[in-house]
Amino acid sequence: MTAADRGHENKCPLQRDLDRNTIFLERDGFWWSAELNCWMISAPDAIAAVLRDHAFSVHSYNFSEVAGRLGISLPRHQALPAYLPLALEGEKHTALRRRFSEQISATTARALEIFEHTLVAGIGQHFNATPPTRFCAVKEIIQPSSRLANLAIAGLEGFSFDDLESVPIFFDKGISLRKRQQIEQLIEQLHVSLPEGFGDDEKYFKIAFLMLSMDTLVGSISKSFLTVVRRNPGVAMSAMDWDRDLPATALPMIERKALADTPLFGHEIKRGDRVRLFVDVNEFNRDRGSKYNELYFAAGAHRCPGMNYSRKIWTIFVRHMRQIERKLHIRDFSYRSNDSIFTLLDTLEVETYV
Repeated sequence: MTAADRGHENKCPLQRDLDRNTIFLERDGFWWSAELNCWMISAPDAIAAVLRDHAFSVHSYNFSEVAGRLGISLPRHQALPAYLPLALEGEKHTALRRRFSEQISATTARALEIFEHTLVAGIGQHFNATPPTRFCAVKEIIQPSSRLANLAIAGLEGFSFDDLESVPIFFDKGISLRKRQQIEQLIEQLHVSLPEGFGDDEKYFKIAFLMLSMDTLVGSISKSFLTVVRRNPGVAMSAMDWDRDLPATALPMIERKALADTPLFGHEIKRGDRVRLFVDVNEFNRDRGSKYNELYFAAGAHRCPGMNYSRKIWTIFVRHMRQIERKLHIRDFSYRSNDSIFTLLDTLEVETYV
């Protein structure tokens, strides 16, 4: 049985397979999967090389062909890729990335302020409750703080939208037609809900901003929090060994497509081949993990413009966690089901004790 077969038999996406480290070690971090018809890469140097090489292109997220073949209309899906830096190359990507960077620069201070204020309120209500209580750290602490901060950084402070966390499922190419139509309706609702003073250009830009930030930030903080707590059993939160940078990511896999025949680390990648880059295979190996957390935000021209913002959010989060004298039991946790893109914790039930 091959490593790839074993991962498939577990009925778990490889990016969430607890044995992924072993699977990749067996294959030296670089192999061709006949089952998935793509290259599988976990070696940090090879990942960085692909991300920086213009011979590999991003996915375009163009759904017009699919929609036409199925005889359905997805106008919001077809409009959005023009506002997603990760779906563009060349001058269009450069211009849009600059627009994202300017937006982030203008609103980061306020977003961080909102995140910290909401976080402190949640800590007082749950982590420092008397008597100690059991609660969901994702739904009660991390998600509310991150959600309000992300609305603020998108220039939408004070607005309220339902089901925002479902929007990034847009990126999952494997979802059903029914789910695709539900996402289309959700994007339509967001578009209608935005201020009338916004034109289409501004509305799609705001929606794209939320799509790129919602799950990645909430998921990465949640998974990083779980990583640290599991690594420090029976230790007060104030005494835990907190990582300076995010030790885990909610987006563990990046995909690219070869535009030309390309030799890479002893392998011949053919034009049209897909490559899947797994950036968290050594998540729990701290000695090697530092090579990965630099790649959580990608590399090269498509490095995430929100990298510094995300790191500042984590710094604030850690600072306040270090002020909590209580210990934690992890009672239960679960990931969002049927998700082949994000490793998103739906629940993280914890209980504090002295």
